[in-house]
Amino acid sequence: MSDHNRYRRICYLSSTGELGGAEFSLLDTVCVLRQQHPQWRPVLLVPEDGPLAARARELDIEVEIIPVSECLSKLGDSQLVRSNSYGRRLHLAAELIAAIPETLAYSQRLRCRWKTLRPQLIYANGFKAHVFAALSRPPTIPLLCHIHDYVSPRPMMARLFRGYAASSCIVANSHSVANDALSVLGTKRQRRCEVIYNSVDLDHFSPIGRRLDLDELSGLPTPPSGTLRVGLIATMAWWKGHNTFLEAMSRLQKHAVRGYIIGGSIYRTAESENSFAGLHAEALRMGITNRVGFTGHIADVASAIRSLDIVVHASTRPEPFGRSIIEAMSCARPVITTGLGGAAEIVAAGRGTVTFWPGEADDLAGAISKLARDGALRKDLGACARRTAEQHFGRDQLARDLDLLWNRMPLADHDALTQPALKDALVSGI
Repeated sequence: MSDHNRYRRICYLSSTGELGGAEFSLLDTVCVLRQQHPQWRPVLLVPEDGPLAARARELDIEVEIIPVSECLSKLGDSQLVRSNSYGRRLHLAAELIAAIPETLAYSQRLRCRWKTLRPQLIYANGFKAHVFAALSRPPTIPLLCHIHDYVSPRPMMARLFRGYAASSCIVANSHSVANDALSVLGTKRQRRCEVIYNSVDLDHFSPIGRRLDLDELSGLPTPPSGTLRVGLIATMAWWKGHNTFLEAMSRLQKHAVRGYIIGGSIYRTAESENSFAGLHAEALRMGITNRVGFTGHIADVASAIRSLDIVVHASTRPEPFGRSIIEAMSCARPVITTGLGGAAEIVAAGRGTVTFWPGEADDLAGAISKLARDGALRKDLGACARRTAEQHFGRDQLARDLDLLWNRMPLADHDALTQPALKDALVSGI
């Protein structure tokens, strides 16, 4: 029997219980593989019973909670991307030392689960999950790490990645992220880094469907008839361009345009996010509180996108992929994006986007103004955006990419544990 048709026990490991782009990508992967191979048995291991676990249960995915301490869940070096000062590095070093006991305890809890679950493959979603899986897995079980972010700007993760990646299969969400990962591995690179783009459910993210009253959600009065609705859909990460969006809106006082910041806080790593209070204060300073609404987190993102005329993606640094871009394109909405990093690969895939220079509020305001004045252009770009999404970013394409990957993946052969040498190796790993 070929590996492709074998009964696969796959454990998916997430280091967060929240729902961000990486976690939606994980759920898409599980759902697509299960639809194609219903005999496979996926189990999702998460550190808390939060939004990710709840959504997985809705999709009838088996979930196990492997608790992790607060100090470990907040640990990370993404703060050094913003400022690599001596003080920050010293603070991070102290946090790392304090987290050692919990890291060892969490790894031990994972070892116990691997022993019971006996997976044929461990799928680690993200850098933290990769480290924990590499520390805890028996040496006979293959490890796949799916990375969704750049590793080179993060000194701690880059060092750990070099140490553990050699024994793993690496999958990246864009060529931009893959090239960055390979540059970090350098001479330790023993295999290529696979690239599988994120996908969307084109039936859910479509032009037709429920819409929301974004003004009511934002606590704003209904705007005059004919007002164009422009939205930034993103987490509260500091580099998502919220301030650039607010500044652009302040330059559009003469246009019948209302802006919306859609999204909420999901990260726990220190100093990784903007605060709503800070953004509200900026809007107040600019005098645009009556022209920009803050909706907070919206569970059904597709309904929010359909309520907009234009979607803005304003990241101030290269985007690893840009899931919100393809979600908006699938809903036939034109997208204004910086088009850097993985987002450049979406832009190159087909029409449907307009680009501006990151951090340049005047440039963003000009792009919004151009689309606001030209309804025919908005309609044309929206139609092209939907076609691009259908051709490159649907679940059918994801299914093809995953099948090619899975056919090359080795599997743990638990039947071979009857051989004494291999059994001893597995027991020593556990």
